[in-house]
Amino acid sequence: LIPSGIVTFAAAAVSMKIGDFIIISLIGKIPVAALETMIGHDLIFTSGNWMRLIISVLLLLAMIMLMKNPTKKLR
Repeated sequence: LIPSGIVTFAAAAVSMKIGDFIIISLIGKIPVAALETMIGHDLIFTSGNWMRLIISVLLLLAMIMLMKNPTKKLR
């Protein structure tokens, strides 16, 4: 996950077209917004969604761990 300020700065530094910037920003934001919304919903309505909440949190933790060490080879 990259802060949007860094993405905006990088797009300005390379003179990216506004249409390309909007498309790339949407592609990058949609998965994050969906995951945050799903986790927030499941936290509020835990009784019916506890399994999905656990799976979502575990997947999020796995993604964070993979992003921390991307050069580590899998054996």
